[in-house]
Amino acid sequence: MRAMLAGCLMAAFFVPAANAQRACAPTDEALKYFREQHEELPAWEGVANGGIELILLQSESGSWTLLSLQGAVACLVASGTDGNAIIAGRGV
Repeated sequence: MRAMLAGCLMAAFFVPAANAQRACAPTDEALKYFREQHEELPAWEGVANGGIELILLQSESGSWTLLSLQGAVACLVASGTDGNAIIAGRGV
């Protein structure tokens, strides 16, 4: 039920980018949405090959969202549940 509701909220909040069929929104609005609706906060950020900036949001309950940042626009890459922190040196 939560996944269906989250999907509906994301579909209503995000609009497809003009030249890519991905869910995108202004970065500040996207971060606010995931913070307020899912209690997800930035947990990691980095730059992928090709210079695409990625940010991983995660909640204490284990929900997570991966966004790609392109200028002032954030696009949804993936999201899920049951995320766990991996302690460096201990592996999965």
